[in-house]
Amino acid sequence: MQKFIPLLAGGLLLAAQAQAHHVLNNFDIGEMAQQADSVFRGTVVDVSYASSNPVKGQGAIPHTFVTFTVDEVLHGTAETDRDNTYTLRFIGGQNNKGVMWVDQLPKFNIGDEDILFVKGNGEAQCPLVECANGRFRIVDGMMHNEYGQAIVEDAKGRMTLGAVNERIKFAQHKIGKQTLQKRTHYVNGFDGKGNDVDIPRPEAAKVTMYDAGSFIANSHQQIHKKMPNDPLGVNKRAVNVNKTKAFELRMSKKAQ
Repeated sequence: MQKFIPLLAGGLLLAAQAQAHHVLNNFDIGEMAQQADSVFRGTVVDVSYASSNPVKGQGAIPHTFVTFTVDEVLHGTAETDRDNTYTLRFIGGQNNKGVMWVDQLPKFNIGDEDILFVKGNGEAQCPLVECANGRFRIVDGMMHNEYGQAIVEDAKGRMTLGAVNERIKFAQHKIGKQTLQKRTHYVNGFDGKGNDVDIPRPEAAKVTMYDAGSFIANSHQQIHKKMPNDPLGVNKRAVNVNKTKAFELRMSKKAQ
């Protein structure tokens, strides 16, 4: 769901519609890496905003620029700046008319530490594989999804979702000078037809939570298994965006 506080031009509503994504219950890290231009671990050092140039039939659309220091690259290459930073551009943010809030997109604050599966930066409205599913959060050294659900390994060795970290569930998000409460919708699974389904969570006693180190080690294994001839993704490049350069919002295959 998208919100505008206050309501902005009607064209913004159409621009945000394409970003409805479901929450993955079981993760295929190898498959996600195969789709990605780069997979890296980084820390948010800056969040800023700019609007796209108006185009025919569409006004200026606010966007959010999230800049990371790149701490470790797991797959592919991120075209970093000289200070080893990399900037992602997401639809939604603020301009002089108000705030455009898109519920389905990940929300970042300075200091957040993540492992990101980047795809289509500078082209896609949400430049991550499966949008919010392509962000894995490191909180107190442990891995979570965008919505604060722990990343765990079940008794069958599958990577899946566990309990909710209450610290993340009730976290606030800053947009410029405004502080907004994150609105989180938890689902257990998805039936492939647009419907949420109830998949019982594994019992806490039968799962192992992933910390950052074990998650990265598992990711390396899954990536090598999926792409044995090119586990490093040597020919992949995740384009860095210049947050000071004018841009237009254009739909592409990577933006779908």
